[in-house]
Amino acid sequence: MPLQQNDVIESSTPTSSTATNNELDPTIQPSNRPSAPIETAVPSDSVHGNFLGAINTSLNILEKHYMDRDLNRTGNSIVMISAGCGVFKVKPHLSQITKQRMLDSAFGIDFISLSRPPLHTVPLFIVTTPIAGGKDFYEMPHWMRVSYIDCHKPTSL
Repeated sequence: MPLQQNDVIESSTPTSSTATNNELDPTIQPSNRPSAPIETAVPSDSVHGNFLGAINTSLNILEKHYMDRDLNRTGNSIVMISAGCGVFKVKPHLSQITKQRMLDSAFGIDFISLSRPPLHTVPLFIVTTPIAGGKDFYEMPHWMRVSYIDCHKPTSL
């Protein structure tokens, strides 16, 4: 079956509306309508972000780079830009899978940080153990290169 794009499929059955009569009635004031609880969300900082998930998503796209080659997937490098300093809390299983995939596929990753360099060695993974009472440990991924851009330093153009 050939791939078809931008087609409109007309259904013979009518679609049902989820709006009730109260929502469509303009005489009902918004204060009288039942309100759903509003959930608030807080963005995570870069330490708790999904850094390895983003790398693995990129690797899913790039793992078949030799097939159907186009200009979107040339080269074997990933560039990540973050405001963090290069410290990430990761899960041990995801850290192991990402390391194995990076080494097997011979991809490189450049991490560009928009913050000032810390006083300790980076990149640094804080590996959290899922077992209660288990100790967290530190890992330094040798497959990742970190660069820093000092945005506070004036440039002379």
